[in-house]
This record gives sequence, C-alpha cells and structure tokens, in this order.
Amino acid sequence: MLTSLFVTLGLMHLIALASPGPDFALILRTSLHRPTALGAALGISLAIMVHATLSLTGISMLIASHPLLFMVIKCCGALYLGWLGWGALMAARQQSSTVMANAANELRGWG
Repeated sequence: MLTSLFVTLGLMHLIALASPGPDFALILRTSLHRPTALGAALGISLAIMVHATLSLTGISMLIASHPLLFMVIKCCGALYLGWLGWGALMAARQQSSTVMANAANELRGWG
C-alpha cells in the first residue's frame, strides 16, 4: 500500500514538473549562459526536493496544525516577498533613469 502511494505521488510530481511554468521561463531566460542556467536548474531541483521531502514526511501537516508556527512562516514569506518587490521597484527606477539619461544624450548628439 505504501509503495503504490509513493509511486503515485512520484508520477504526479513528474507530470507537474514536466509542464511549463515559471521554472521553465527562468531556465529559458538563462539558457544562453551555461553556468547561470546550471545554477538555476540546481537551485530549482533542490527547492523541489526540499518541498517534496517536507510534504512526504508530514512536516507540512505539523506546520498547518500549529496556528502560531503557520502564522510566523506566513509573515516571514510576506516580508520576503515585500523585500523582493521593493528591490524590483528600485531596479526599475534605476533603469528608467538610466534610459532617460541615455535618451537625453542621444538627442543632444543629434542636435
């Protein structure tokens, strides 16, 4: 019984991994630079392995059954997403000012 459950979960996981998603987009974006693409693939694989291990060992059920622990993990995740969003906004702001400076130089050059 346990073996058939494990094989079923493994097949479902394999099908889910074969479908394109954000992981595929990241690998596709970094595929021109081999070391970067290999690093991204290794990171994605390790993250999936950790998540699958935690799910199969019941740690996810333990976290879900303790509301305080679950809230702490959710708050940490929210803070991390906020930090990523702030970094993305700052990077976009820097890029837009760089683009504006380059555009101003190009216009001056044609003048």
